[in-house]
Amino acid sequence: SGILGYGCFQIALAMVPPKLLKLLELVGLQGDTQTGLDALAKGVALDGLRSPFCAQAIMVYHTAFKFNLDPYNIDIEALDSLISKYLAQHPKCVSFHFFSGRSAILCRDIPKGKEIFSKCIELQNEWVTMHHTCWFELMWASAMLQQWSDAADYAERLFGASNWSKTSYLYLLAVFRYAQYVDTDS
Repeated sequence: SGILGYGCFQIALAMVPPKLLKLLELVGLQGDTQTGLDALAKGVALDGLRSPFCAQAIMVYHTAFKFNLDPYNIDIEALDSLISKYLAQHPKCVSFHFFSGRSAILCRDIPKGKEIFSKCIELQNEWVTMHHTCWFELMWASAMLQQWSDAADYAERLFGASNWSKTSYLYLLAVFRYAQYVDTDS
């Protein structure tokens, strides 16, 4: 029952640059996004132990990869249906709440997205990286709403807590503080 691995592998290979994909095809590897998504959908339909993981893989594809590659062709209804199903089964699962927040952002309901990301942070304290991810989303959501003070606060939190890219967070903090200054000046 390698549906999860097969589906993810198909999607990953489909995202490989075309020249490299031709080389991989010489050794018999092929990647097709739709084949991968179909395999993951079968995994979700089996309603077994791997179903939530298959669902999360589909959610990652739509809210991260598809969002960055082709944001106008995301099946939001199917995504929301999948998220709702698993949130009903696992109401305290941080990752399903996170994907719900990403879906809200994709639907341009930024205040709802901010509310959901804040709930993600409240749901658990063990997974610190999820806090950082939610702060990152909250920072950009606040910036989209031109809530410069909030955006700066999240950038400052990330600067202090994350080791990922202190320079980027410090730069963003400066940009948001400047935007806040310009807004109060006008």
